[in-house]
Amino acid sequence: MAARSTIFGEIHESTPLRPLLGFALLAAAAVAAHPQGTRWSWVVLAALVFAGSAGAVALSPAREGSAWLPLVPALSALVAIAFLRQSQGGSTSGYSPLAILSVVWAAVVLDRRAVRLVTACSGMMFAAPLLLIGAPMYPSSGWRGAVLWTFTAYVVGAVVNTAVVEQRRQAHDARRHSQEMEEMQRAFSAIARVARDVSLGTDARELVCAVALTSTDARLATVVEPRGDGFEITGSAGVPIAAAELRSVQPAASIAAFNAARRVFIADVTRQAGVAPQIVRATGIVSVLYEPILRDGSPVGVLAIAWATPRSEIDAKTQAIAQFLAAEAGAAIERSDLLARLDDQARSDPLTLLPNRRAWDDTIAAALRGDRPLCVAMVDIDHFKRFNDRNGHAAGDRLLRACAVAWRGHLRPGDTLARVGGEEFAVLLPDCSLADAAGVLERLRDATPSGATASVGVAK
Repeated sequence: MAARSTIFGEIHESTPLRPLLGFALLAAAAVAAHPQGTRWSWVVLAALVFAGSAGAVALSPAREGSAWLPLVPALSALVAIAFLRQSQGGSTSGYSPLAILSVVWAAVVLDRRAVRLVTACSGMMFAAPLLLIGAPMYPSSGWRGAVLWTFTAYVVGAVVNTAVVEQRRQAHDARRHSQEMEEMQRAFSAIARVARDVSLGTDARELVCAVALTSTDARLATVVEPRGDGFEITGSAGVPIAAAELRSVQPAASIAAFNAARRVFIADVTRQAGVAPQIVRATGIVSVLYEPILRDGSPVGVLAIAWATPRSEIDAKTQAIAQFLAAEAGAAIERSDLLARLDDQARSDPLTLLPNRRAWDDTIAAALRGDRPLCVAMVDIDHFKRFNDRNGHAAGDRLLRACAVAWRGHLRPGDTLARVGGEEFAVLLPDCSLADAAGVLERLRDATPSGATASVGVAK
């Protein structure tokens, strides 16, 4: 059921009409049992008040957000009850107890201020006839009843309102807790997918940032890690910050969170130092949370979550998500790095640290799919078995390592040297003519160490 806020608190949109129906039914029942001598002009006035207030509530064009509208049922009922009392003899009519309905209505639907207002109006309903009409319909003894009524009505309204407010608070807390649990469950499910995807070889950093972004309604999420002599953004999600000049910016706040191994929160980046102005201008972020990524209690990085709208503080839910994500990020990054190292080892020759046959096959396949000119050569150390037999296998291993180092020094950064067999090496020379390749390979032969020689063959 939809709800809206007024100066008297939050009410349900459908509630202003329902009490009018209840009041009208009670009044109709009371009138139906009228005694002889009823003055029907007052009854008609009461009916007109009921009908007019119902129409005002139902047809009011300003129903949305009207602060006074919820009071119409309660106050109109008091006026109608006053007319009904007048129709059947004043204070002895028997209609007076109906006034408690207005007070209870204000207590249930509105708040304590409305209870005080309606209680005061009901007291005036009893006091006004004593002042303006008096005996015999309204004898002076009615003052005692008016005072007792006002006090009792307010106590009843206050007690009812306290119980209703507490019930509303508990219901609101339950709804909020349920929503938070659903959001946390979605976040934890996403985190579980991070661990699953990392096991399949997906980059954990980008996944953690994506989950942080969606779980906290943030604008930007990044992972910052130490690289060389500084820090670098190694993963991000949200607004793009792929430019090299942005990714290489030294993030002071991230470094502070890293060094202290504790959470850092910046409510307004325009008033607090710590966030590079280049990133602020490029992303439009305002508030940033920095959560250290720990591994075995030591910081290995920082998860930064930034919002485009200002936040004065970080709620418990967001803190829990950030802490959980950072913890998972530490384990996920470790698994990701381990998988990367294992993949590198599976594609590297452990002796020479050159690409092995598997890596060579992938490299040459990718090169052949392109349209760049290239030359492929094979290099074989001459009489390697005889060298091993004469000098031993340890010396043969040293020769292989020395050849790898010497030959690699004569190649360009984009060239590939791989060990594809025992003493067999392969060379990929992209963007190289056959004549230039022959010159390169001749230099490789001349650089063969330890007095060994090598045979080469090249094709374009």
